[in-house]
Amino acid sequence: MEADRPADDLQRQVLQSTLDEIATRQEDATDCCVICLESITEVCEAVPCQHRNFDYLCLLSWLEQSPKCPLCKAVISQVRHALDEPVAKTYTVPKPIPEAQTQHSDTRPYAPSSIRRQLPPRRRPYPRRSRYETPSLNPSDEIARRRDVYRHNRYSKHVGSNRLSRYRELNPSAFCTDNELVSRARMWIRRELQVFSFLTADTDDTETRPEDSSSRTAGERRRANNAEFLLEYIIAVLKSVDIMGSAGQAEEMIADFLGRDNTRLFLHELRAWLRSPYTKLADWDRAVQYDVSATGSPRAESERDGNPNPVCPWCYIGALRLTRAIALYLKTVSSSDTIITKWHAYQLNPNTKTQPLVSKMASQWGEEQVPAVKARLSDIAKRAGLVFNFNSTIGNTRDAHRLEKLGRKYGLETEVALEVMKMYFEEGGDITRKEDLADAAERAGVDRDEATVWLEGDDGGEEVDAEVLEMQRKGIKGVPRYIINEKFTVDGAEDVGEILQHLVLAREEALAEESQ
Repeated sequence: MEADRPADDLQRQVLQSTLDEIATRQEDATDCCVICLESITEVCEAVPCQHRNFDYLCLLSWLEQSPKCPLCKAVISQVRHALDEPVAKTYTVPKPIPEAQTQHSDTRPYAPSSIRRQLPPRRRPYPRRSRYETPSLNPSDEIARRRDVYRHNRYSKHVGSNRLSRYRELNPSAFCTDNELVSRARMWIRRELQVFSFLTADTDDTETRPEDSSSRTAGERRRANNAEFLLEYIIAVLKSVDIMGSAGQAEEMIADFLGRDNTRLFLHELRAWLRSPYTKLADWDRAVQYDVSATGSPRAESERDGNPNPVCPWCYIGALRLTRAIALYLKTVSSSDTIITKWHAYQLNPNTKTQPLVSKMASQWGEEQVPAVKARLSDIAKRAGLVFNFNSTIGNTRDAHRLEKLGRKYGLETEVALEVMKMYFEEGGDITRKEDLADAAERAGVDRDEATVWLEGDDGGEEVDAEVLEMQRKGIKGVPRYIINEKFTVDGAEDVGEILQHLVLAREEALAEESQ
């Protein structure tokens, strides 16, 4: 990684690396995998037929569906790999399961444990069902679905790294040493670039065209029209800088080709794919989760503007109820609707000094009333299924609101807002302490180092200040308040059913307007 080098020097190095790689790949064009038609990154040999025209990973995926060689149809019993090492490794292909043991396999998303134990450690996990899950799609349907993700600027949900999910954090230097990781990146990027119709010279489809494409030079347009060049260029970028580094170098170097917004989403989705243990795009497509599905018709689009205060208990309860109402809506009303959430900063008292919450209670209601206030809040929390911790520290919430803006950058605004409030209300955290806020951001799926850098500066501050002034101008003095499609207003922590009713009304109106 050479993230500290001047940007111009780094980009020149990336371009040269791209050209060198293209030249090398052209020389080795005959050495390709007959399954994926890509260059072989890890040669293997099928036993007993001794064919070597496959990438190791591709052949293992093939053998999941058929035990026969793709070329000669001989039954493969073993696969030899790591052939360039002094002693080659051997993978034994599991024997087929008798018919009687597989009669119910259609309802099982994964292989029996006896087989799973024999699979290499890099196999995919058991796929979780997703709202985005559909039957197997043909390539054009897959591209259409991915294009819809970009059309609605929808970011996939973060999956934590743990033993059960088998997701992992990316080590930037791995792109220089891990051929399998690079192969997986190529697989995903090659398909994803088909989303962008402007990469094809003979199309006038502008749905996913970058905003600044009209101002490109002729040379830039020629580069953009060569998807193969762009594929190698992106791989070279990944080998040079951190894919999601706080300096934004990867985004900066790719944005000239895809546009800023497309690039930001592209890198987020690429990172999600590479962190996952999936080896086939179809498996990842079934597992990846978004807030809502973009398939189906008729479809209504609703936009919800929320005004939460992270130290207001009703805001926390209201945000949780809103989240549940949306989930219920998607399950019972329409799973194909698009619902976009935006949180707007609100501060009832920007001058609140940093102090223990109980001290704030005592100064506001009197020390003798503190037990009664705590009891009342505890009862409210209990009815919402929560347990409040009164060891928290209250103060100015500007940094908490700024952190929400960082979450918006990655499509995690709601997750960040909820984790910050959970930290404050349930864990006794300090709403002004940057370390506590960074911890909350990390739990929401935001990189902790990036959150720390964000909080140490003043990123998002101007936007927060403008929103607070706007709320004051509108005369909003009570929160939470949720505005749906700039018309339907929900004040206070309404019940889930009440919020659901407003969402349904907004949907009916949106569909009526579309039909006119």
